[in-house]
Amino acid sequence: MPEPTDNLPAPPATPAMPLFESTSAAAARIASRYARKRYRQILAALADKPLCIFEVAEVLHCFDHQISGRFGELVEHGLIARTGHRRVKPATGCSAEEYTLTLVGQGVQIALKEQHEKES
Repeated sequence: MPEPTDNLPAPPATPAMPLFESTSAAAARIASRYARKRYRQILAALADKPLCIFEVAEVLHCFDHQISGRFGELVEHGLIARTGHRRVKPATGCSAEEYTLTLVGQGVQIALKEQHEKES
């Protein structure tokens, strides 16, 4: 039987470590290590209602830029979708897209939740 995490996108490829690593390469290496955890967290945050990236970041106690790349990956894999609605981020006054779970994303989220409950 496939695991619920089999439906999550593969983490981005980890770049090879050069002799002198740039901060961008270091950040990419770290982000790829934690991508699956972030996918699960984002799906859980969107389980109850559609949210914008800044709202999910608030729930996860992180910054928008730390999770924005994961949203594109989850959209690409059909687990979340843009709703077509936008909201203004109070801190900046910028308009932000709202995201929701797709039916596939809902199924993965439920399976991940059940798996977590069994392990607890």
